[in-house]
Amino acid sequence: MGQRLVSLQIALIDLPLRSDALAEYMALNSILGGLITQTPGVFPLPQGLPVPVDMPIVQANEPSKGVAINISRSRVDYTQAIKSHSDCNEFLIIANKILEYYNSVTIGRFGLIAQYVLEVANPTKWILKTIIQNKWNDWEELLVRFNKKEKFDGIEINNMVQMQEMLMADGGKQQRVVHVQLDINTPAVYVERLTSKDCKALMKFKMESMINLPVEEIL
Repeated sequence: MGQRLVSLQIALIDLPLRSDALAEYMALNSILGGLITQTPGVFPLPQGLPVPVDMPIVQANEPSKGVAINISRSRVDYTQAIKSHSDCNEFLIIANKILEYYNSVTIGRFGLIAQYVLEVANPTKWILKTIIQNKWNDWEELLVRFNKKEKFDGIEINNMVQMQEMLMADGGKQQRVVHVQLDINTPAVYVERLTSKDCKALMKFKMESMINLPVEEIL
């Protein structure tokens, strides 16, 4: 079986921005050493209309590096494509720099998301065997989603897992694979807000297994 970690992402949610969204992006990109050189997309909020607080206002990406930053009124996301172990190390460095930028404020929720692709002979059968422990049937396009809750240093954590069979095109060829999304996040309803230090500790707690272990052992 071939397993590939294809992307990592952090999400700072219910976050008081230090300035307007565009200025926030400019400041973040500056502390990241001008990581993104492409002009960001800016989407003005319509006047007088209710807009979800997590709807992106600024979206920026650097295709050559596989990185992206999205900023809404109360959320910051950083995503990085993973092609080698060094990309994982770079992601950790950048994620920590972003958290350090928000040292002076508290964060409502924190998310750490990993996307995997598993190349197996029969994706649906693999999901059934690994998760459902059911007998093989003539099922196709199976999708499984579940949550495993745990606590870390007094912080409640959701381990949201979604697995599905997916058709992937690579080099002009198509093959069926298992796509796995592991979304580690703190609850939407919370009693205490998080500090940057809390988020760094949680990220450190989870990252080693996300990077190094087979998916079956992470679940």
